[in-house]
Amino acid sequence: MPSWVIGAVAAVVVLLVLLLILRRRGGQVDHALPGEFKRVGRLMTTKERKFHELLAEATGEHFRVYPKVALGSLIQPVVEDGEEAPSMTVLGHEVDFVLCSADDRAVLAVIQLEMEDTPLVDQDEETPTSLQMNPVDEAMAIADLSVARFDPTKSHTPGDIQKHLANSLSLPMKVFGAAATHRLEDQPVDEEPAGPKKGTDGNPLCPSCDATMVQRTAKQGKHAGRTFWVCSKFPECKKVLPVK
Repeated sequence: MPSWVIGAVAAVVVLLVLLLILRRRGGQVDHALPGEFKRVGRLMTTKERKFHELLAEATGEHFRVYPKVALGSLIQPVVEDGEEAPSMTVLGHEVDFVLCSADDRAVLAVIQLEMEDTPLVDQDEETPTSLQMNPVDEAMAIADLSVARFDPTKSHTPGDIQKHLANSLSLPMKVFGAAATHRLEDQPVDEEPAGPKKGTDGNPLCPSCDATMVQRTAKQGKHAGRTFWVCSKFPECKKVLPVK
């Protein structure tokens, strides 16, 4: 028997063996992955989670806020017939939050947490600063996707967030509805006396929930420098009384 016939038979046998192995594995081929992987414990950092809660409170029932969304879920490149698709690397980047309408989940805007001094451009010596927009911001600008930016190092209230979103996205304030506030400086002060009820430590009891009240001094706002009785359950209970 010629040697080429023997080789052909051997090749067929090897091919049949491989097909049999693949069939037993359900047709799946193992692919080696580089390195090791571990599960992420939390989707958001503590700061991101708290800001997400404020966003949800500020935007109300007519909107939904989703964290950690890949840019590729929000925009796609437009490729004409015969054109080569651009690099898709930028589409893998995540944005911090996405604001959607509650009824149909239409994408309205991206919300980014960025310090005010964070440049929106990549610095180099050859390109004018005005043209050095980073790829993520450039892609969102080309797609006409609105972006609102908040400094995570600053204190925000739902009311602050509403105003900034309204200005950034050219929306009327009324679309958000009423907003709560969690800052002591923004709490309404009941100018009535605390009343006769006292705790065992001599501090007044909260007229709203009967918890002990504690003294706090407002550091900013229209009441800056003044000392108040504040419910010890603040911010769950927002009762504030003047110190007489």
